[in-house]
Amino acid sequence: MTDFIISDEGTIEIYDGKCENPAIRIVNPSEFVENYSHLKEFDLLSQKTKHCTICKSEILKTCIAGTVAVPNPNFPREKIGNFCFIAFNNMLLIIEDKPYAVNLIECDSAETPVGARGIIGILFKLLETIVNGELEFLYNTREELERLEDTVLNAERLTKKDTTKFEKDFLLYKRKLSVFQSFYEQLVDLATNIEENADIDDLHQKWAVYFEKRIDRYYDSAKELKDYVMQIDDAFKSKINSKQNNIMQVLTVITSIFMPLTLIAGWYGMNFKVMPELAWDNGYYMVIVISVVIIIGELIFFKIKNWF
Repeated sequence: MTDFIISDEGTIEIYDGKCENPAIRIVNPSEFVENYSHLKEFDLLSQKTKHCTICKSEILKTCIAGTVAVPNPNFPREKIGNFCFIAFNNMLLIIEDKPYAVNLIECDSAETPVGARGIIGILFKLLETIVNGELEFLYNTREELERLEDTVLNAERLTKKDTTKFEKDFLLYKRKLSVFQSFYEQLVDLATNIEENADIDDLHQKWAVYFEKRIDRYYDSAKELKDYVMQIDDAFKSKINSKQNNIMQVLTVITSIFMPLTLIAGWYGMNFKVMPELAWDNGYYMVIVISVVIIIGELIFFKIKNWF
């Protein structure tokens, strides 16, 4: 159990020991069961502590409860932290298995005064701290995608290994951006629910609206980046198709060149008794000349048509 109080300067400070009236209290699930089983909504709240997989808020009679789950940018299917929160009138209670929220609060406690925010304001300050690195994450992702696009467009030859790597990268970026797009959408729903349905004053509503707008911008950026990935993927597939078309074009030209020669070879390979050309002294040389003329004529025709 870790307690935080609001100092005279309005900043959050960790309290040495157990405080009677903390502004923030962080407990693990077993401590929550031990100390808060008397709450009216205890059964419902205890269920929330077991399912912290999404970001969601719920307005109850005596408090505002919810869960927060933060995805890992490097491994989108994993979470770098998750916790359940319960906002009472005079205290923000956080339940978590691993130290995630407590570390955020300790690192950010002395940065910004929160005395005038109230409990809901402190909650949104914590949510803001969670997403503080999102702008940099989105910016870095855009730079990575731009480098990937340059690599795709400037590659003269794409080996099978290159193709496999690019396809893997595209899937990774699509998955990552889809996960974070969903994460931002959940945060917006969390804040909107508190703003519209909770009995909070105008100041706290402003904090909720401010947070919603901020996350909306992140959501739009993630959506834009996801569309950008699709554009790069289309360009990559177009380049692959162009390469395959060039190969097919070369094979078609080669086949077209040898088809008349094959016809000549098949024609004079028939076992008819009466074939006057076979008795000509210069018949063999005439076939060679005709074949060369046909090849030259085909090459000139293909060149005029820009087929190679």
